Amino acid sequence: MVNQARVVLVACGGGIASSHVVKNRIKDRLEAYGIENVIIKAIPYLKAQILSREAVLYVNLSPNDGINYACPVMSGIPFLTGFGIEAAMEELKAHLEHHPPKA
Repeated sequence: MVNQARVVLVACGGGIASSHVVKNRIKDRLEAYGIENVIIKAIPYLKAQILSREAVLYVNLSPNDGINYACPVMSGIPFLTGFGIEAAMEELKAHLEHHPPKA
């Protein structure tokens, strides 16, 4: 039986540059920790609210906008700058542990 992957959204203004950098940094760290069944999607900021319905976490690279999302939101700035990246990774792992893959 295959586990259903969890979706993590990463969004910046256009979903092109910064979100892909952060996506790859998260992907590499998840692989290093042996965490599987996670799909990380780099998306444009304007699609985040709708796509948050299918996600377990939204990693936001934009300023806090006051919009309500269907999943928890965390800052992606530590993944972009490298400052505070370990604490951010622990936060991300905690969200994933709270939402294990569905069988």
